[in-house]
Amino acid sequence: MNKFYAKEFKLISILAGILFLAGTLIGLYFVMQMISEMKTVIGIFVVACGLLFPVWIYSILNKEERNRVKAFNQTYVTE
Repeated sequence: MNKFYAKEFKLISILAGILFLAGTLIGLYFVMQMISEMKTVIGIFVVACGLLFPVWIYSILNKEERNRVKAFNQTYVTE
């Protein structure tokens, strides 16, 4: 029973990468739109900070997947 090991699920990494790419592109679109319309510096800063959300989502998904695999692989069944 202790010879089974978990591996990271690649679909999670692919999904996290797609979310990161899509979120970054959408955020950049809004930043460029605000810059072209000459909005305030504070507004541009707020939208630019919104670009951090895809980074956070990507990091959290990858971290949780690593934690799941690590927890499974460190668990041993006594015989």
